[in-house]
Amino acid sequence: MSRDAQSLFIEYLQPKKDANILILEGGDGWLAIQLARLVPDGRILSLSRDIRDIMTAQIRLEDVATADASQAVFPHSTGWDIVLLTIPKERRFARTLLLAAWDALKPGGQLLLAGPSKGGAKAVIKDAERLFGNAATLGYRSHQRVALCIRGESLINPLPKEFQQPGIAPGTKHFIQVDKREFSFKLETHPGIFSWQELDEGTSLLLDHITIEPGWRVWDIGCGYGVIGIFAALTGAAFVSMSDINLVAVDYAKKNVITNHLDNKIEIFAADTLSNPQNSPDNRLRYELIISNPAFHQGRPVDKSMADQLIRQAPQYLTSRGRLLIVANRFLNYQKFMRTHFTHVSTIATTSKFQVIEAYNH
Repeated sequence: MSRDAQSLFIEYLQPKKDANILILEGGDGWLAIQLARLVPDGRILSLSRDIRDIMTAQIRLEDVATADASQAVFPHSTGWDIVLLTIPKERRFARTLLLAAWDALKPGGQLLLAGPSKGGAKAVIKDAERLFGNAATLGYRSHQRVALCIRGESLINPLPKEFQQPGIAPGTKHFIQVDKREFSFKLETHPGIFSWQELDEGTSLLLDHITIEPGWRVWDIGCGYGVIGIFAALTGAAFVSMSDINLVAVDYAKKNVITNHLDNKIEIFAADTLSNPQNSPDNRLRYELIISNPAFHQGRPVDKSMADQLIRQAPQYLTSRGRLLIVANRFLNYQKFMRTHFTHVSTIATTSKFQVIEAYNH
């Protein structure tokens, strides 16, 4: 989360001392702490889709009486004086947050949004201008910009075209159909989740090479909207854990598990990689198979930290006959690092872009 963008809010915001401020994509609590000094008689609520940020923010705000961080992505209350939006990278997800900001604000309320000028901020500000009917750029700093919109009495009807896509427009849903082997199932998806518009090629390859024996316990790490874990449950797993750091993903994975009538054998929770709050380190559940399509970048530089943590910690969560199965881009040489933690590592499938790698210690 960009401190530069959030600093612009502090520089240009002039709230009343009793203002109620909602922060979308609020990050780790830093911004909420700064705002608490500006609105000593008001209320501040910080929301985020990243469970790591929320947990950090909740700790940092423990002693701040007027500020809190909630495990939610979209607001559940209305009548806010000010909404602050740190602009996310995904433009379609930003549109869902702009609609949420409109609903959350009281008429005449202010939306301030800030982000990198070359990272999509100009486009999202343009979207906000179409939705709100106004947008004024307040300033720039460190290649970041901040803009202000004022909420009117009623939402524009019909919505601008870019807000009419299923999954973005209020009351609409977006689905994908998965057909693998003899199994066919439908999944609801949403902007802000990896590959929300269609099943990605890497996951599709992984599904083609999963073998589940009856009675196995399986953990799908970085589950997204739930496709791998649901497929594992359909193909014979007795019990499946699914986890993700993204609360939007966790929410839709839960919906899809219920819709596909698998809630009796699948648990879902928000967690950072192999952190499992439902199993203590000394009494952790062990699995016959851990599966993942790990994220490998969070920006332009390649970031393999999630995969490295997964590979390093997986052995302690596997049974004596357990296996780790991951899919990755072919240019990522995970095999070398995997051999420092597993006695057997092999590539079991490849395409021009992806590889499926299996590792075990037996």
